[in-house]
Amino acid sequence: MGNIRVTRHACERFAERAPCSLSEARDRILAAARGIEAPAAFGCEVVRLGTGERLVLDGLTVVTVYARDMLPRKCRHTHHHLGDGEWL
Repeated sequence: MGNIRVTRHACERFAERAPCSLSEARDRILAAARGIEAPAAFGCEVVRLGTGERLVLDGLTVVTVYARDMLPRKCRHTHHHLGDGEWL
């Protein structure tokens, strides 16, 4: 879990899309750290949380967050869904 980094921008976007404070946003992203490290090790650029938000990665750094209904075009087939084990 100690390898994941979260940018301020990612915290701000998470707080906008899943209304919460910046510190709560960071805590919620880091709570998913174990599930982020494995897909990142395989080169995934986007990890979907069980709540639907998508974390955009640059290596082991979470750089931004997309809402459930948002998905960057270039990443449509490079993400892994966390939460219920379903692959997308």
